[in-house]
Amino acid sequence: MSRSAKPSYDLVLLPGDGIGPEVIGHARQLLDVIASGTGVGFAIDEVPCGGRFYLEHGSRDWPEDAEERCRAADAILLGAVGWNGPDGAPVTMRDAEGREKMAGWSPVIGNRIRLDLYANIRPVRCLPGTRHGLSGKFREVWSPDTVDMVMVRENTEGLYAGISERTADRATDLRVITRRASERVTRTAFELARQRDRGAPGDGKRRVTCIGKHNVLAGCRLFLEEFREVARQYPEIEPDVAIVDSFAMFVLTQPERYDVCVTTNLFGDILTDLASVLQGGMGMAVGCNVGDDHAM
Repeated sequence: MSRSAKPSYDLVLLPGDGIGPEVIGHARQLLDVIASGTGVGFAIDEVPCGGRFYLEHGSRDWPEDAEERCRAADAILLGAVGWNGPDGAPVTMRDAEGREKMAGWSPVIGNRIRLDLYANIRPVRCLPGTRHGLSGKFREVWSPDTVDMVMVRENTEGLYAGISERTADRATDLRVITRRASERVTRTAFELARQRDRGAPGDGKRRVTCIGKHNVLAGCRLFLEEFREVARQYPEIEPDVAIVDSFAMFVLTQPERYDVCVTTNLFGDILTDLASVLQGGMGMAVGCNVGDDHAM
């Protein structure tokens, strides 16, 4: 949903754990520069969260009113979440139903679901002067003119929707793929390809690649059906289909072929981190979680 410019914006900052406070600290400096140069104002609301917050407070991974503070904001900036306990293992917590979750689930996955941030958008670009993770004596070295793609990941369902069951001897995680969620994230990918208007670095073709395990999984077949239906509405953009395991190889050996890629939640989580080696590693990767009314 497009919005007109405002003289001031309400921002929630979620520093979180680890490197998160450092990242958010630099983000605040950047906001100050933008404000002084443009006259746009930023009202900052910093909300503590994450695994360390959970260890200090014992029952929650962020304050009780944090959800409403996020919902009221124009945008949310997230640092990082995840903290190790005294034994070195990641800190976990239990929700109201007794299910075990990462301490830091609420500001990340919780926000995605509650605020309907259905598209996770991750640009993958090899920046000038950045040594990427594939350099080596017997490996091809990619350059900025061969790596320029965007990965779009469905953000609200699949295996990360939190529908699970556990007994003493069995654990089940339910993967739900719906037509509505598949349609809107696919449309986001095609709109991005249209807006980028530069195509894949290798051949200049505007292309959207649908990634899944369509040959095995029913959910992926439904996702592909919606992809093909949406693709018909964008005749100027080439639709492309890839099996996830082969894509994992080709994205590192032929990155110049890809323009915009779209996939389901778990596959997208893995592939976006994998593709980050093309731009210097996960520390160089950026991304946003967007919906029709909110963004993080």
